[in-house]
Amino acid sequence: MKEKIINFYNQNKKLVWIVGGVLVLILVLVLIGGGKQDKWNDILLKDYLPEAKKGKLDIGINDNDSLSLDIEKVPKTYFNEYKNECKKKGFTIDSVEDGNEFEAFNKEGYKLRLYVYSDGDISVDLDAPEKLSEITWPTSGLATLLPTPKSTFGKIITDSSEYFHIQLGKTSKDEYNDYVKACEEKGFTNDYEKEEKYYTATNADNYEITIKYLGNNNIDIYIETSDDDDQTVTENPSSSDTNTNTNTNTEKPSSNDSNMVDGMRKEFKDAMDSYEKFMNEYVAFMKKYNANPSDMGLIADYAKWLSKYSQFVSDFDKWDDEDLNEKESAYYLKVQTRINQKLLEIAD
Repeated sequence: MKEKIINFYNQNKKLVWIVGGVLVLILVLVLIGGGKQDKWNDILLKDYLPEAKKGKLDIGINDNDSLSLDIEKVPKTYFNEYKNECKKKGFTIDSVEDGNEFEAFNKEGYKLRLYVYSDGDISVDLDAPEKLSEITWPTSGLATLLPTPKSTFGKIITDSSEYFHIQLGKTSKDEYNDYVKACEEKGFTNDYEKEEKYYTATNADNYEITIKYLGNNNIDIYIETSDDDDQTVTENPSSSDTNTNTNTNTEKPSSNDSNMVDGMRKEFKDAMDSYEKFMNEYVAFMKKYNANPSDMGLIADYAKWLSKYSQFVSDFDKWDDEDLNEKESAYYLKVQTRINQKLLEIAD
């Protein structure tokens, strides 16, 4: 038998090498491309997105309601390429583009957020629309301090003695602006901050509201008891400010320094991007946990996420004590605002 095998090999040596080479090639293709393909096929919401044909996938949250992943080891130009593919896939409703960020909805109400980090890696977050239905506006509690909105289609997330949180659908951008105006007429005008899609203020009784236009005809309304300590700082500025700010201008990093990224120190920019990347993943996890708090797997991971959350927030807050240049200060506030608005989604 052994002699027959040897004779067959000698007579068909060339064929054996060809077949062997083909098998090796197939194995290499599976290892290089097949792994990513299999990972993409594992994504439950993959039908709503264009396939990431470059890079390596690092999947965080993957369920029927939320997807959070990173597309790693790709050229920086791939962000625009993938963004355009997402537009072709239908993400064009209430779209917002801001350099390294893209947000949009599709006609089914799914919200997509893309973010490119300084190293070119792309963060992809996709959220299914909230399940809204007809509601009755509460006739007691904190909701009575607010004007009754026009829409009766939504979801009451939390209604307690400490805070009231609701998401409303079927509310256009103009109707959002009308509701903000109605809140102002109701007395919510103290310590206000007003942006195109965001409004926060307190009234004379120290109740604080936050109203946000979420996009795709959805708004978020939140009211709680305000923190008096914060107001004391803003309403009674100390005359000693002139002493504490004496050396501010001389120690701030110059935008002409070496190792700068878009006018910011590289270590600062990397820290901000790392913080935002983690917080996006944290919010996605908390949405999944809030939806199913009895899941033993999620319970086991909960403490780990809280520990990481505490550390990232601490590291982020340390930069507030640094002497930041103008672009760093603007970027710090921008990241902080984006994260606060994300955290509002899990405020229950």
